[in-house]
Amino acid sequence: MFVLHVFFIVALACLTSSSGEGIQPVSLCSLPFWELDGDCFYVHDTKLNWHDARHFCTSLSGDNSEETGLATLKDCDQFSIIWQHLSTEFGPYGYWMGGTDEGQEGNWHWVTGESMPMGHPFWIHGQPHNHPEYNCMAYQQNTGYFVGWSCENELYFLCQEY
Repeated sequence: MFVLHVFFIVALACLTSSSGEGIQPVSLCSLPFWELDGDCFYVHDTKLNWHDARHFCTSLSGDNSEETGLATLKDCDQFSIIWQHLSTEFGPYGYWMGGTDEGQEGNWHWVTGESMPMGHPFWIHGQPHNHPEYNCMAYQQNTGYFVGWSCENELYFLCQEY
């Protein structure tokens, strides 16, 4: 029992600010980003085309040491967590994320350079369809899948600190 009390006191001390202002939330993220499963994301509430959304996300770096850009996903678990969060917090919209095949049709990659996951459970059936005008990836929240869309469409978008 003594060990449990000591653990609680140490944990509380770690969360208490040095100025004595009380318990502060611990976050790895700078504003306006919020933490989700160890990564930092931000959903913007203005619709932009993919290129303008990418520029906006990149501009959030400012003087910060963190690099920012359109969101990329590591794996199926993170995909599921993002889907759940967008479903409950933001609603059934389309969101630009950092996937594109601009430069080489059919070669989908994240803006960070890594290859994107292909097929199910990420992409909706029949996608990406490698149409020369659909070079930017959107997350279609109402279906829960990625789709290739025209980069000129205006959607909400998801930024990330890398």
